[in-house]
Amino acid sequence: MPECHVPVKVQLNTSPYSAKLAPGRVFEASLILALLCLTAGFRRIVLNMEDLEILRSVMRDGEISESRGSPFMKGMLALHQMNYGAAVGWFQGADPCRSSVRFYLATAQGKISDSPIDVKCGDLRKVGERTLCAAILAEELRSLSKDKQEVLRQCTQEKYPDSMVSFAGYFLGKQLFSSAATWARLSPQYPESHEAKIIAGSGYFYEGKVEEAEKSFRGAYMQAPDSLSAYWYGRTLDVSGKSALAIPLLEEAVRKAPNGFASWCLRELGIAYGHVGRYADAISVFDRALLLDKSRPNTDRIAAARAALPLPSQPGR
Repeated sequence: MPECHVPVKVQLNTSPYSAKLAPGRVFEASLILALLCLTAGFRRIVLNMEDLEILRSVMRDGEISESRGSPFMKGMLALHQMNYGAAVGWFQGADPCRSSVRFYLATAQGKISDSPIDVKCGDLRKVGERTLCAAILAEELRSLSKDKQEVLRQCTQEKYPDSMVSFAGYFLGKQLFSSAATWARLSPQYPESHEAKIIAGSGYFYEGKVEEAEKSFRGAYMQAPDSLSAYWYGRTLDVSGKSALAIPLLEEAVRKAPNGFASWCLRELGIAYGHVGRYADAISVFDRALLLDKSRPNTDRIAAARAALPLPSQPGR
């Protein structure tokens, strides 16, 4: 029987990512990955009708069916539903020889006792297999000790190097900044990958490692001077006190940015203008940014930047 592939398309921040997952003998993990990606906030998942029906048959009205699906799949769905006691029961009934079963059993038990995941490094070296769920690995990374996080990264780097950047992007979305920067920077694709450089730079930036961020963003900009790399390179230069160098890059980002991203570029350009004393220009671009995006994070950041500008002089004062 020929192997069937399910296309899964998701949006990781601003970077599109696509992968093919094989159902066949490992269709359960593929379906669970799709389910977890949907609940993790990814914007688009594509599954064919047959696969969706399998997923529906295992979950009826939010409950896990007793008649469909293996104990492993039911355990994963119970874990997803945060029904940790049921997850432990299902995993205990699954094949104990599978490292993934032992890993997720330890995960569910750790959730019940509110303690770190107690999993052996030997098992951890095996859970990097392609059929496991990136969402769970990323979500539970905080619960692994530093040495076990490193074991997982090395395992993935050695066995599944093509997955490194995708994992890094997911870690960035979950605000695991150190992991995002490390996984992207150590990916074999890093020298040629614009996306990896952006992810690594973002991780460094939010960690406060501005010099490392500047190097990554400079590399991304030199490789592909699009709106995203110009924005991040310019923003990092501005944070580093190099506002005069940042302004041309942020102006370039504004020219190239699509509407949904232009407000961010305008906002950071306004902040840079304020840093060099171009206060009227700063207010002008802040107004333009607010016309494009009135969301709370954007308005709050612009309000703070406006408050930092000197008050205009008044007649007679």
